[in-house]
Amino acid sequence: MLAVAHELKRQSPESLVTYIGQRGDDLLDVVERHEAIDEVRTVSAGKLRRYSGEGWRQLLDVKTQVLNFRDVFVLCTALCSAIV
Repeated sequence: MLAVAHELKRQSPESLVTYIGQRGDDLLDVVERHEAIDEVRTVSAGKLRRYSGEGWRQLLDVKTQVLNFRDVFVLCTALCSAIV
């Protein structure tokens, strides 16, 4: 992605390149320091955990269900921040 941004800036220096990534991403520091990236925006990101082949045991796993419940709110927050 950084190579594409660099080439875009080379061909059209007046273009504005904005990176939109996940808050807390490991590569965010690299992107922020890259000369071709003009602006960095972050959003919250969640995921719903589905595990096929695990059967009923997975449905009874408390940790997975708590994380899924929490991520419903993270997804709503991310959707709102993406719209605004």
